Amino acid sequence: MRESIKPESENKKVETEEYVKSSALRYRDRVFTGATHLDASIEIKKAFEGEAMNWDTVEEGFVTSTGRFINRQEGDNMMDKYYEEKINLPKDDK
Repeated sequence: MRESIKPESENKKVETEEYVKSSALRYRDRVFTGATHLDASIEIKKAFEGEAMNWDTVEEGFVTSTGRFINRQEGDNMMDKYYEEKINLPKDDK
C-alpha cells in the first residue's frame, strides 16, 4: 500500500500575522476602504450621493489582512508593533 503524499503546504503550519491592509471609514454600519482615508471618503460620497450626510458619525480606522475593521488607535498600535519587530525601528515617542 502506498502512502499518500500531501502537498508541502499541508505539511507546514502557516501562521500569518494580522496587519493593516488599507485605510477605512465606517459609516452607517458599512466599511469603505481606500489607499488613504480621503479615498475612502470619496467612496462614501459615491454610495450616498444625493443624501444628506452627517460626517460627525464617520469613524476613521483601518481594515486588516483578516478583513477586520479596527479604529485608528488600534491601527497605529499595530503599525508601531510591525515597525518595532520587523524593521527594528525604535518606537516614536508620542
